[in-house]
Amino acid sequence: MKNTLAPTLQRLVDTHWVLWFEVSNSYSIVDEPFYANLQAYLKANTTQEFSESLNISHKQSEALQGQLDDYLHQCTIPSTNPSINHKPLERSTNSESVNYHVNGKFIRVHYDTASVKRLIHPGIAHHHIAHSTTTPDVVFDIQLREDQLWLYDNERLITVVEKTDYHLIQGKFDMRLLCAIYNTEENDWAGTFHASTVSNGNAALLCIGSTGQGKSTLTALLAAHGFDLVADDVTPLRSSDLHTYKVPKAVSIKQGAFHVLQGTIPNLESLPAYTFSTKKGATKYVHFNAQSSQTHYPCRTVILVNYKAKHDTELTPLSVAEALQMLIPDTWLSPLQENAEAFLNWIASIRCYQLTYSDFNAAKVIVTELLDEDHKYFSD
Repeated sequence: MKNTLAPTLQRLVDTHWVLWFEVSNSYSIVDEPFYANLQAYLKANTTQEFSESLNISHKQSEALQGQLDDYLHQCTIPSTNPSINHKPLERSTNSESVNYHVNGKFIRVHYDTASVKRLIHPGIAHHHIAHSTTTPDVVFDIQLREDQLWLYDNERLITVVEKTDYHLIQGKFDMRLLCAIYNTEENDWAGTFHASTVSNGNAALLCIGSTGQGKSTLTALLAAHGFDLVADDVTPLRSSDLHTYKVPKAVSIKQGAFHVLQGTIPNLESLPAYTFSTKKGATKYVHFNAQSSQTHYPCRTVILVNYKAKHDTELTPLSVAEALQMLIPDTWLSPLQENAEAFLNWIASIRCYQLTYSDFNAAKVIVTELLDEDHKYFSD
């Protein structure tokens, strides 16, 4: 009855269906009974046909129809991009120009103010180089105008966000940086996950979790003990090969984890601390040298990191549906159908766990075993 509202793509993963609605670029995870009712509703031509297909009364059918109708309308609210007043770039004479050499690319960023610089520079400071006469491969401008942050890529306006949503400008800058160093466009990426990722040089492991659960801390500890850092906080997935790609940024360490890493990272105490909000406290950025020249890895293991002091270390299975409930809300996912299909293909291939730990050495053993299994899996 509502075929125009039907999901564009759907995939059975474990015991749940993952539905993608193109008009809203939204994903919905439903169980099999709900999916069966939804399919019956979409296929039926009349209310009577719907109730007969499910063998329920007319009254029950009307109530269920109302629920399904509300669900479909919520899933098909069109996604809208805020309109941007495309003001031409006007570079301030007070802006600071900083040069970087990242993965063989020369990058120049013009920061409008010192406060704007603090949003981006700490994560890529280890790529900073002195003034170069080399023509940059890409020039970014980040400006603060009337409580809004403006990002330009080679003088083309990319996005404008409220300064209180500074994390959005950080995320968009990361995406534009990825496109520059990998010679890609945004349409080449299935999505960027709010996740930290490490590798053993053969396969990657994705760490998810809410802020404060220790995913960056675990990532930093693993990187300090020989694992290859793929990405911290933002992990990109490319559509063409479903690999996670390295993001050449430092690991952000929150104030609550300083004491955990103090003995492992010798210079941690001397690193500058940045405070973006009183709620989050101070943050330090730690750079780890690459353990491999490889820039991307296949990934099929996702772990939900859960640090608990004085708790036995344990790895427990996590359904893909549970992992997606955590992963999708904080993830940028491409609105293109071919990329949505690639994302569904990827989630159909992954395995998920929850890692609860207090002893890092025990956690490291588990991560090593998981990545060794993945190396064998991808080699076969």
